[in-house]
Amino acid sequence: DVRDESEWQAGHIPNAKPVPLDHLRADPEKALSADKPKLFICAKGVRSLTAAKLAERLGFSKLYNVEGGTAGWVKAGLPLVRAA
Repeated sequence: DVRDESEWQAGHIPNAKPVPLDHLRADPEKALSADKPKLFICAKGVRSLTAAKLAERLGFSKLYNVEGGTAGWVKAGLPLVRAA
């Protein structure tokens, strides 16, 4: 989830890891695990697409972007988890 901290706490998809886009841009090697597929999500799908393209330029594969972001996720009737 590449949204900022306040957006994350308001609700995120289950099992998502918070990695704000600014942190990803600053140190992508640290933020991304090389051995796992990456699914990027943000509020509407714009920042997550930027993150996926960045990861692709760095040579990562198995990249996925959630079109419509968390707004689309909720619209599809899927749950969000709230930070405790």
